[in-house]
Amino acid sequence: MILIYCFFGTIVLITNASAIPSAFALVFHDAFTGTAAIGGFWGQLPRWPPQKGMSRGVFFNESGLGTGGIAAASARLLHPVRQGLVSMTQTFIDMIIVVSFTGIVIITTGAWKTGETGLDMTAIGFDHTFFWKCW
Repeated sequence: MILIYCFFGTIVLITNASAIPSAFALVFHDAFTGTAAIGGFWGQLPRWPPQKGMSRGVFFNESGLGTGGIAAASARLLHPVRQGLVSMTQTFIDMIIVVSFTGIVIITTGAWKTGETGLDMTAIGFDHTFFWKCW
């Protein structure tokens, strides 16, 4: 499923290749501003953002839940380090590759300017290239 998602994400990025440099410029410019720092600090003050973030992380790829460790413990390998490397690739693929594809698709297609959030914004990004009606 991730390969299919990345395949279609690549098509969207190829279609919008001219917008990729400005998308990265936007990300790096806005990530290191005072507004981003204050927003990050302010978002951590109440109790619910960390709880919400943890629940999303567990829902997304089971990081920190413990069920992945149970499955990894049953593997029979000569070197336990290999199983650790295999286990951490799932988190890397989910959190770095898929999330990066999603973010760059949303920015390069201009879906982030629509006022939508979450899945709707992602669907608009893919709809921009494929003209699907996902909702």
